[in-house]
Amino acid sequence: MPQVGSLQELVDLIVDNLDEDRKALKTCSLVSSGWLSRCRRYLFDELVVNIPYRNRKRRYWINGEKVEFNTMTKFNGLLEILNSPLCTFHSSITQITLQGSRNPNGRAMTSTQKNWLTHILRPKYLSNWRNVTALKFEDFDISFEFEHRNGTTWESFLSDATDPIFIEFRQRINRLSFLYISTGDAIAMFDVLNIVSRFPGLQELHLGPYNPHEEPEIEDSDSADISNYFDLEKLLRIPGPSSTNLTVLDITTEVGLWSIFPSTIVWKWAIHHKLIVNQLRVQVDMMTTADFPSFAEYLYLLGASLKDLDLSITFHGDFEDVDSHERRLTRRKSRDLLGTFVEPQRCVLGRSIGLETLRLESIFCYDIRNKCPMSLVSPSILFSNLTGQSLAHVEIIIQTDAPESEEHIDCDAENKDWSNADRILTSFPVLKSVLVSVYVGEEHEAEGIKESDVVDCFKRLLAQSLEKGLLKFGQ
Repeated sequence: MPQVGSLQELVDLIVDNLDEDRKALKTCSLVSSGWLSRCRRYLFDELVVNIPYRNRKRRYWINGEKVEFNTMTKFNGLLEILNSPLCTFHSSITQITLQGSRNPNGRAMTSTQKNWLTHILRPKYLSNWRNVTALKFEDFDISFEFEHRNGTTWESFLSDATDPIFIEFRQRINRLSFLYISTGDAIAMFDVLNIVSRFPGLQELHLGPYNPHEEPEIEDSDSADISNYFDLEKLLRIPGPSSTNLTVLDITTEVGLWSIFPSTIVWKWAIHHKLIVNQLRVQVDMMTTADFPSFAEYLYLLGASLKDLDLSITFHGDFEDVDSHERRLTRRKSRDLLGTFVEPQRCVLGRSIGLETLRLESIFCYDIRNKCPMSLVSPSILFSNLTGQSLAHVEIIIQTDAPESEEHIDCDAENKDWSNADRILTSFPVLKSVLVSVYVGEEHEAEGIKESDVVDCFKRLLAQSLEKGLLKFGQ
């Protein structure tokens, strides 16, 4: 038996060797009895609950900060613990994460599986979770939920004509997230936005959609009429956010190329309700060129109110199942979208005169073959779009990558463009830092590419920023 230095370590060691099913309840009993003040294992801040599957055999794990319950047995065990008067972790939880299923099979589900949220979103539990301020839904098909599963629970949870405990819980939520949510059609997106309006205290809204189709359903064309794929009148009848404190809008996902969703719906909804945020995070390649006019219109609406802008692109270099054809499509599509974004006649960022922080992820890469930048948009044109009067921080996240065989990278033109971008950046009057973060892919490390190679390249190209003490490198 290893040596222990304190009573706390001894108790933790004993708990580690308890039977999995009863470990939490026994620990709660020890804490409740006052024999010890806390236990590292069962005072966590995030409770993660999966939809229960009868035959799924995944390991139940707990790690100090997060606890995840899988399978029907563990789900029932969780309910037993939550119902116990000895349960002590209610007050430590600050975030609830509910994980559903994007591909539900209603016929194969038991009653418990169909109505699993009914067992979790109970007034008894919600009244105990007084420190919960963040609510996250993952892997949900919202339309299916409303029609075939947990319907009564959703209605009670979201209604104002219901138990006051539901209303009080929604009022405490300031961060609401929908991750990997199936939004392959407009109806599903309408349902999500309807839910948003029921949380009056929101400060952050994160929409991370997932389109299960192999191809985007919406035509990628500038001439596409938004009325062809959703009812604009119906959209405008959807309530806007009831919160006056919403400051962060985040539309990003970790899913790959075909995670297209009708983002025009979100932009039109935000414009109609004059949703003014000061932090905006957008994954560019989730949009089509048909979405761009609405996106630009929303940026115009934000104007000087926008303080923090984060533009990113899904980087496919880390996904083994993404073939070269998809990589080419992603690059081509991203170049087209970003090219439209920086067109001088549009001047999309020209009205963002209050912008203080700009973060650009995977828009600029490092070509491991030619040893030079590989940009999806001209950095000098992008930065020249900014007024720069308030810009204090620029963060550029560089990924290593390799061009396809038919792609030609003009290194001389790239180097010259970056030198021009450097000159523009150093002309901004209140700029404090240009942070360049470099990520070398595992397969590129195996080829002998080092982070220092990329750092040296950008030190040379951003020489003026380096000389003025603005240029920094980090992770």
